[in-house]
This record gives sequence, C-alpha cells and structure tokens, in this order.
Amino acid sequence: MYRNPILVVLGFMSMGAATAQVNKEPWMENFMRGGKLQATAEEKAMEQCEITRAAFSIPAYNVSTKTEVTRNVTVAIEWNGGCLDGKRDGEGILSWTTDAEGLPVSTDKGHVLRSRSEGRFVKGRRLGLWCTTGGFDTRTSGGVVQWPTSCSIFAGHATRLTSAFRKQSDGSWHEFLGNRATGTTVAAGVLEAQSAKVLAEAGAGATNLKANVVAKNQMLDDLVRGSNIALARSDAQVSLQGKRVAVVFSSNMIQELARFKRDREQLIAASNGLSGSAAEYRDKFIAASNPDKLLVNVAKTLLKYGATAQPADDLGTLQGGQVDYGFILDWKYTIPFDLLGKFDSIPDASPTPGVKGGGLFCQSMGGFLINRDLKAIKDVPVAPLCLNKFSGQSAGDSGYMLMLNRYFMWLWGDGPDKLGSIVYGFDRLLKN
Repeated sequence: MYRNPILVVLGFMSMGAATAQVNKEPWMENFMRGGKLQATAEEKAMEQCEITRAAFSIPAYNVSTKTEVTRNVTVAIEWNGGCLDGKRDGEGILSWTTDAEGLPVSTDKGHVLRSRSEGRFVKGRRLGLWCTTGGFDTRTSGGVVQWPTSCSIFAGHATRLTSAFRKQSDGSWHEFLGNRATGTTVAAGVLEAQSAKVLAEAGAGATNLKANVVAKNQMLDDLVRGSNIALARSDAQVSLQGKRVAVVFSSNMIQELARFKRDREQLIAASNGLSGSAAEYRDKFIAASNPDKLLVNVAKTLLKYGATAQPADDLGTLQGGQVDYGFILDWKYTIPFDLLGKFDSIPDASPTPGVKGGGLFCQSMGGFLINRDLKAIKDVPVAPLCLNKFSGQSAGDSGYMLMLNRYFMWLWGDGPDKLGSIVYGFDRLLKN
C-alpha cells in the first residue's frame, strides 16, 4: 500500500463538493432505464402460463440524431414445466427470445437475445438458483455472441439477489462479469444452500428475500496481502454522512499513475509543434487529462455523501477504530500515447493489444468499501470503459488529439461540477 495524495485535492474542494454530479452519458441513462422497464415487462409476461408472446416499448437513445426514441420489443416465451392456478410453477426449462427492433435514421439495427434458463417457478415467480445459457445477435455485425452457462439466485425475474457465477469441476463457484472472471470465488454448496433458503422463506410467505453469500476475492487479497477480509456484499444502504473513511490506493494504482504521468508528458512534449485544429485539440486534451482530475473524482464522490476522507497506507486505522470505513481503490489504463503520425494507420474498431474485448483507449477503476469487521460490504468490479476508433471521425494528429480529449472528458468530467464516468460505479455504490 502507498500513502496517497488525496488530501491535497480534498483541501481545495471542500466547498461546494456536495453539488457534484456524475457525468453520465445520455445513452447510459437510457440503457439503464430501458433495461429496468424491459425486465419488469418480461417478468409480468413470464408469470402467466397462457402468455407465450408479449410486446412492449422501452426508451432508447439514437446516437445518430442524439435524441431519445422508443424501441419496440417482442418477447417469445416457452416453458416445459408445470402450472398452478394459471401461473408457472415448479421446476423446468424456460426459453425466451427478446427481439428489439432497430432505430430509424441510425446505424443501430437492433438485436436478438436468446436465453435458455433452468430453475424453479413458485406461483409465477422465478425464485432461487437459475442457470442460463444464451446468445446475442446485434444484427449490425451479423455475428452472434454466445456465453457459457452462468447461474444466479433470483427473487423474481427482475430481481437478481446475486451476480452471475459459473460452477467449477470441484463444485466451487467463480463469478463472471460478462465473459470476464472477476476473481471472486464462492465455496462449494454456498449458492445451493442460499437458494434453498430463499425458496423456504418464500414458501413461508416472506417478501423481503435475501441471499447472504460470503466470498473470497483475488483482487482484494492482492490489495491487502495476507488479510482475512471476506467479500460479504450487502444491499443495505450505507450512510457516510459524518463518517471517517480511510482511503487507500493499491500499489498497482500508484504505479499506474506514475506510468500514466510519464507517458502523458512524453506525448505533450512530442506534440508541442502541432498547429491548427490539432494544436487546439492538444490543448483541450492536456486540460482534460490532468491526473489531478482522477483524484478530484474520487474525492468529490466521497464528499458528495458527507464523508471525511483520510489518506492511509493500509487499513491499520480501520482496525484501530480511528475511522469508520476503509475505501480501497485500484485503477489501470491501456492508452496508446505514441500514435502521433500513426493514427490513420489504426483500423476502425481496433482492439488494444492485451485488452480482451476492449477498445483503443481503456481505463478501469474498481475497489471495495470495508467495514470495521473487516468485511468488504460493497464492491465495484474492475470493468474497462473503452473507446474505439470509428469510421468517419477526423483523421491525422487532429483526429488523434480530438479522440483523446473526448475520451478524458467522458471519463474524468467535462466541467467543475461534473464527475466523470470513471466513478459512476462508486457513485452508485455509495448511493444505494
């Protein structure tokens, strides 16, 4: 661990920090809102045995026209299990196809999602452990993305009590975010036992169903070597108002920040002779990518919720009772800062070497909120936020600098009262 410089930032932003807002892209807002509405509509349709097809509309975002539009969705449902009083009931296989139409005047051609899930319905509700295999066809690329079977505990189709896990040959469970392993593991039998608990509680009439899963996380073990910290996620809201939080940057994050500063300064020096629009975008990139802005994002996120941040080398102050929580952060990036004169040679939608399923520019920030019992009660997985080169954008060094500027404005904020998307996951963690 390393004593971080976060208080340098906190000192000059204590006034007005509570008004900071996360810089959420319009498409992100629409995606999340549309996803919730779709899950709710699917849940209602899946409840009744007689319903095999349902149509509804959800909000979407047309990136071509930069406007909110409506997307029509059709869901076809098959169930080979039983029914009770007109509602799906008992064990069986649920298959459904979600067909979302494309958007007019847009490159978005829609998508088809095919899912096959095995589990138990109880009076029309998907409850307990369900294991799902599926495929996703974007229609735009013409290809289908398939994913292996993953399992989650549900309290209804729209209410997932755990994240997605894949069962291993020894009976243990490994957590996955998409097709990427998160490093979180659960011992054999734990998910099965929690599933039985949820089903029993639902059968007894309980409505506030919970799954208590204690896990181990490789990143947490790496950040706090030799610790006995367990990942025990809680969906209970954590109030940080008036609380003291020890902020600890991982050794990896400190090394990444040092590397970032070095690479950035080399690009700034090498691009000093640019002119015209390239020079204009260079100046904007320099302002947007100031490393202090990353620290500002972290600090403002904590201040927004009333916390007092204290820098720390490790969690000693938490164990000693001097603070109420520990906030362990990890950050990494993959950004080519050496594309002056080479940008046009990079093909569109080019992946960065070493970043599976990533983009040309990628950053990720994850971490954990630790309580005094040394349990990680909240976590944000390290999921990359990437940007690819796309056809039709500006070319040459001007296009390179413009893309860099837009990327950092998106992730690190485009104004004094805007938090970048890099901390969106932390903002949601502290809000919920």
